[in-house]
Amino acid sequence: MGIFSKLFKKKEEEKINEPQEETKKEEEIQENKIEEENNSSNSESDNAPKTESIEENPTDKENAPAIEEEDALTKAKKLVDAEELFILLSVSKANMLEGFSFPYVGNMGEGKLTLYLFSTYELAKQFVLGSDYEVLDGIYPIGKLDKKDQFSTLINTLIISKKIMNVSHFDIDGKASYDIAEFLEMNDVKEYQVKIHLTNQEAEQAKANNGQNPPQVPRRFNPLQIVDFVNKFIIPEERRKVLLDSLFVKEGQKKEDCLKTYMEHQTLTENCFMLTVLYFNYMPQAEKQNKEDDLKYFAEIRRILSMVIWLKLKAETKLYTLVDLQTKQPIIHNKSMCVLYTDRFKYIQGNCEYKELAGCEEIKKYIADLNLEAVVVDGITSTAVIEAANCI
Repeated sequence: MGIFSKLFKKKEEEKINEPQEETKKEEEIQENKIEEENNSSNSESDNAPKTESIEENPTDKENAPAIEEEDALTKAKKLVDAEELFILLSVSKANMLEGFSFPYVGNMGEGKLTLYLFSTYELAKQFVLGSDYEVLDGIYPIGKLDKKDQFSTLINTLIISKKIMNVSHFDIDGKASYDIAEFLEMNDVKEYQVKIHLTNQEAEQAKANNGQNPPQVPRRFNPLQIVDFVNKFIIPEERRKVLLDSLFVKEGQKKEDCLKTYMEHQTLTENCFMLTVLYFNYMPQAEKQNKEDDLKYFAEIRRILSMVIWLKLKAETKLYTLVDLQTKQPIIHNKSMCVLYTDRFKYIQGNCEYKELAGCEEIKKYIADLNLEAVVVDGITSTAVIEAANCI
């Protein structure tokens, strides 16, 4: 993450392992152990995602409509039998690099916590849009409960909600609210068994404590993939080779041709990646080897790339910088400010937050007022350093 890396504190989201044979004890945990965990602690562990609540329910339904008793059992069975259901996910707990998060927990008041489930993806999207729930970079915070996946079935999710996360209700399609304990009873779920995905660290701990009875329960939901998630900031290896090759002018080619390629055939992200490699790799190597001609060449390519990135920033509809949590002033590091062109990573930073900018004109004003020497574009997935002189 380069010169701004110390500003960011990445969430400790470890890659989820498929359960191994030797960890099955830890995956299926009996009710008596879960009750013991709940009695020993009313809060989640430091390493587990905290239960999220809000001051107001997104739909502002303090009095959820009652389910007609004659239809309750039928509706409950249909939900359990559904091949898939959709669930609202937490935005602040989301891993927006890999595309997963945990179920969002809303506060209905009077100590009642609830999940938000939907019978179709479209209904889930309508709920997000209608309730002004936060959407980062156009990515809807919606996950899928899959009947075929033992870790993300409706029943397993509800058992985790009730017995581990102390969630008492779930809402379906914004039309009906179920008490989880009653719903499980309707479906003859009397002996609670929980299936928990283990992180790499948890799997190692499980192996180390293999003979311990009972095993420790991770106090969290299972992570769920965000539906239709795409990380457009990931550049495949083959594409990287093409981009780096374009840094070098071919025989019979003019530098103006490079400018056209960078401007018309490469994205802002790709240009930032190229400038990162050029500035932090190629130029230091040439300097170390005293290759003056190479240094002059790379300096000119850097100037062209900087100009292209600045022009592409001008075309972006939303730009952001990082500000101090207390002062709300831009964070300046090495006489540089950070400029970001997506808000998808706003929850991975440490002691700072995103502030939307009024375009490149505000960036130029900061450069002048604070006598800055450079602008760092992105600073999270790449570190494209543009000299202030090129921000015109």
